[in-house]
Amino acid sequence: MLEGENTYEKRKKVSSSFIYFFGAFGGILFGYDIGVMTGALPFLQHDWGLAGKASLIGWITSSVMLGAILGGSLSGLLSD
Repeated sequence: MLEGENTYEKRKKVSSSFIYFFGAFGGILFGYDIGVMTGALPFLQHDWGLAGKASLIGWITSSVMLGAILGGSLSGLLSD
């Protein structure tokens, strides 16, 4: 085996570890976002008069995730 091949294999393993780490980190952030939104919902219901309007509350909660999808999609274009 050549020396260059061994270096490539080490680099490949490090790259996959980073992918796994950031994939797990994305899941943690997803949970954190849901937790923050859950804490804000009682205040939104009171201030905006949303008591009993479950579908509207669902839209507000899901808009956080829709914004994350849009931001994730556009960040690739912006980084290029």
